[in-house]
Order: sequence, then C-alpha cells, then structure tokens
Amino acid sequence: MSILSSTNAGLEGSYKRVEEWLREVHITNYTLKNLSKEEKSEQPIWVIDIEDADVNLVGYKYESLPDYILFNKITGGNFICSYSGLTTMKGFPKEIGMNFDISFSKISSLDEVPPKVNKDFVACGLPFTEEQIRATTEVTCKVYL
Repeated sequence: MSILSSTNAGLEGSYKRVEEWLREVHITNYTLKNLSKEEKSEQPIWVIDIEDADVNLVGYKYESLPDYILFNKITGGNFICSYSGLTTMKGFPKEIGMNFDISFSKISSLDEVPPKVNKDFVACGLPFTEEQIRATTEVTCKVYL
C-alpha cells in the first residue's frame, strides 16, 4: 500500500468515526472541515460546524468528548450538556450562536470554555461566579448561576 493510499484511508476512516459519533448523539446539520494541513498534523483533524441546530448532550455519561471530536462553531443553535458526566470542556465550540448550558455537570474549571456565547451562559450548580465567566467568555446576554 502506498503512503497516499494509507493517508486517504486514514482520512476516510477518521471522517467516518466522527460521523458515527455525531449520529450516536443525534447531531444533524453539520459540516466537517479537515484542518490537518493548516495544523501541520500527520493525523487527520476534523472540526465540526453546526448550522441552525442544537447540540444536546444532556445526561452525556462520559467525562470528556472523544479526543477526535472538535467543535468549531454552532450557528443559530444551543450547546447543552447539563446533567452530564463531563469534567472538561475540551473539544467544545469556539462560538455558540445561542445559549450555552453546562448546569449540574461535573465541570469544575473554565479551561477551554467557549470564547463567545451569543446569548445566555447557564452554569447552575457549578462553582463559578459571573465575574469569572465574563472574564473568560464574551457573553451577549445573561449569566445564570
């Protein structure tokens, strides 16, 4: 097998793995972009953009998103992972078009918090203050604690 064939197989396989995870968690209206060349990575890097749909991970039982899941932008939708087992925001979007809700999850740090939330930031039951959230994230509307 040539290097080109194995690279294409790696791209196709990683693309399918991301698509399979998105299907498992019922996420639709997405596009995937390969950032491998931009990031100068030999491993495929797929970023996920969502348009006019929500990402609903309420009750997600795992501590983190799979390492191959990297959200970029949610346009016109919410990102909700309340009541989840998530302890980290690694892989979360850079920008959320509507509300961001991490209430009653196990997240205890604002590391890797989305830099921009275009509506409300909801973090009920978590150890953050509004000042801490607004210092790390541009929130257009209200912060609920």
